[in-house]
Amino acid sequence: IAEGVCVRVTLDRALGFLPVVRRECRNTYRRLQKEGIDVALSDPRPFPDSPTHTPVIHNKLLVIDDEEAMVGGMNVGSLFFRHHDVMIHLRGPAARALGRQFDYDRQFVLDAQQQRPAGSHTRPPFRTQHHPEDTWARLLGTGVGRRTTRDAIVERLRAARSSIFIAMSEIGRTDVLREVIAAKERGLDVRVLVDPQDIREYLPPFLGALRGFVTKGALNALAVKELLEKHISVRNFTVGDEFALLHLKMAVFDEESAIVGSTNWTRGGFGWVGETDIELRGGQVIGQLTRQFNRDWDSAAPAAMPSPMARFACRIYERLVQ
Repeated sequence: IAEGVCVRVTLDRALGFLPVVRRECRNTYRRLQKEGIDVALSDPRPFPDSPTHTPVIHNKLLVIDDEEAMVGGMNVGSLFFRHHDVMIHLRGPAARALGRQFDYDRQFVLDAQQQRPAGSHTRPPFRTQHHPEDTWARLLGTGVGRRTTRDAIVERLRAARSSIFIAMSEIGRTDVLREVIAAKERGLDVRVLVDPQDIREYLPPFLGALRGFVTKGALNALAVKELLEKHISVRNFTVGDEFALLHLKMAVFDEESAIVGSTNWTRGGFGWVGETDIELRGGQVIGQLTRQFNRDWDSAAPAAMPSPMARFACRIYERLVQ
């Protein structure tokens, strides 16, 4: 902004729900205001298609000069730099489409009287023929006028012929999970990498008793139970000094296409949480994502059947949040 560049920022109105996250997010919001940056908090009204749920804006995207962009699952802040995550760097029409999406969403923040459409725009089609070195991309998402991520995931799951590799921070019991199981039953190589979900480092010290009580893996426990019962390979991402958690939301299909973004495969991610994803086909990026998945998979530990306590905690979380 000091160099005359127009900078606009939209942040989720809740600014995080864990105390340590909220503190950093609020400090960032105040700093942006102090520096004179055009920063706005998200529209507090429920999405037209999810009128009973308070919306959460979970998008992670950056658009520069309407010519290049980044989209994926990475939050920006010191708390998040130890998250294992991925962002896709785009140039061309997909970057411009992200810029239009930012403007589209912001109009509802700035004008509370603006009519917000229900339903969803259609997904633009991919070209059927293209140069093998090219990567074709189309935007997906959940939000006002967007309900495309779930449908695209189901489409890719049903069309897969040989393999499905999933790296997911949170995965819930949805119809998408049933499609994952159905793919395994068709004989595909299905692998699911999940976060072990030990969130104790994000809790303040005064919650010492709770820090010792937190059950690892609770947020994914019911989905992991169903996957293991269907003999699907599930592994826990290895956390440690380098990474505190797996924050990826990524799936690679037949090592030919991928869907990457901010959407956890949960009811909220497909319903009342504002999300942005990118579907990719062809080019070198698919190989890069596949190699990253394989590295993470090879160093991960097989997931055990979740404990009764973890399943109980997951039922509560599922009902209240997921």
